[in-house]
Amino acid sequence: ACLPEGVDRLPAKARLQVLQKYISSFQYNHTDRQYFNVAKNRPMARVMDTAKDIIRRALPIKCLEAVFLGLYLTSGMLELDRIPLGFKTCV
Repeated sequence: ACLPEGVDRLPAKARLQVLQKYISSFQYNHTDRQYFNVAKNRPMARVMDTAKDIIRRALPIKCLEAVFLGLYLTSGMLELDRIPLGFKTCV
């Protein structure tokens, strides 16, 4: 899926809704295969490169890849407050 033209001119709330819908359009990766480098201890520029790669390749993603997409797609939105958090998955 492609982002609609002019999404960068939408008000923040509307833009976030469009970006969430875009991220949700990616298939979930239910396999054991990891398609992208999801190391979090890399420079932000490398994380952004991974997000661009996710968009370009349009392969299924897991949660951390969706976080990378969210960071990349909202990086120019200065009106957003970002709160760092961590989580561990339990099965």
